[in-house]
Amino acid sequence: AFLSQPTPREIPANILRYADNFAPQLVIIIGIVFSIAGGGFAASFGYQALAGGKGMMGNMGMGALFGLFFLVGGSCIVYFAGRARIRIKRLLRDGRICPARIEKIDYTNVNFNDKAIYRMTVQFQAEGRITQASCKITGDAVPRAQKFVADKKPAPILYDPANSQRILFVDALLTVSSEYEP
Repeated sequence: AFLSQPTPREIPANILRYADNFAPQLVIIIGIVFSIAGGGFAASFGYQALAGGKGMMGNMGMGALFGLFFLVGGSCIVYFAGRARIRIKRLLRDGRICPARIEKIDYTNVNFNDKAIYRMTVQFQAEGRITQASCKITGDAVPRAQKFVADKKPAPILYDPANSQRILFVDALLTVSSEYEP
């Protein structure tokens, strides 16, 4: 029912949880907290260092630099995790569905929340051009993708019409929440 909607689609909450597999909302919140705390420390220690007349090379100045470290680090976390989340939501909302041939499924040597992450490479035809792209899959989506390969059947994917290199394996959406599966 979700994929049969015209674009832009309204994304149900259980499918939106797919974004938490690769860009958890908690990571963005932690990044915001780091940024705010780091900015506060940098401003406080920087003001104390300059008001004390010792400049930024004293103990208070080093505290300001330490705060800036957290400000920059938190900002980077927010930027990269937020960008990934926005891209996934845009793909779910505006993506076009098409069949794709799975070329390979590789283990990435990365585990997140005790789940192995795999890279699935596919080839498909989008708007008259043959495109090769890859996406990350995890959990029950891996054996489902391997079954498509074994059966030599095309797998359904969503691709971003603005950038056909951004894809999503449709069967990965079925593994978002076990309470909705039969």
